Amino acid sequence: MLAVSEGSLEGLKLKSEKIKVLKPGNAFNPDLLRFRTKNKENYLVFWARLYYLKGIFEIPYIMREIVKRHRDVKLLIFGEFINNIEKEKFFNLIKNFNLEKHIKWLGFISDEEKYKIVSKARALIYPSHVDSFSLVILESLALGTPVIAYDLPGPKSIYRDLKAVRFVREFDIDRMALNVLDILKMKDEDYFSFLIYNEMLDKFLERYNSWDKVTDEILTYLNK
Repeated sequence: MLAVSEGSLEGLKLKSEKIKVLKPGNAFNPDLLRFRTKNKENYLVFWARLYYLKGIFEIPYIMREIVKRHRDVKLLIFGEFINNIEKEKFFNLIKNFNLEKHIKWLGFISDEEKYKIVSKARALIYPSHVDSFSLVILESLALGTPVIAYDLPGPKSIYRDLKAVRFVREFDIDRMALNVLDILKMKDEDYFSFLIYNEMLDKFLERYNSWDKVTDEILTYLNK
């Protein structure tokens, strides 16, 4: 059995010499690095499958807390809802919280457009409840955008040492909002040097910048 992260095995509580953790277990397309920019704009993004396990219904609650203290910020969301019931519920929450001016759903967009939007965002809000590694976090980092996420064992075991990824307790909406606000208030020089353009993140991305490395890792275990 091969796992993509050490944290993904915690919940299973399995111990066996036949279970190996791939290092790296996932990768991003290095072409994403060309989208990186210091021309950040005053908006946030949510990027995942649009259903409850990815935290879509926590988004309005998080944004409500953010908007109380930062009135001019917006959140861009893209992707398709898995059904009309969840879509209607989500937009009802937005309406009830008077967030129509602060949350914009873009629907399905091309990868090129998605990468441009994420690269210019100030932060990615990611209240996902299910993840063993999270390619969303990895690709957001490659695009130069920090992430605030729930402290799931899988992603935390991969990203916990990076300043560009902040973890909060699962369902802690207030703490997630406070972390977003902290990033929004950072001066550009601190934002870029402390979170994005630093040696630790550079080395991390270099490790995960090729699917060939993942394939080689898998082949190593298969050949054994």
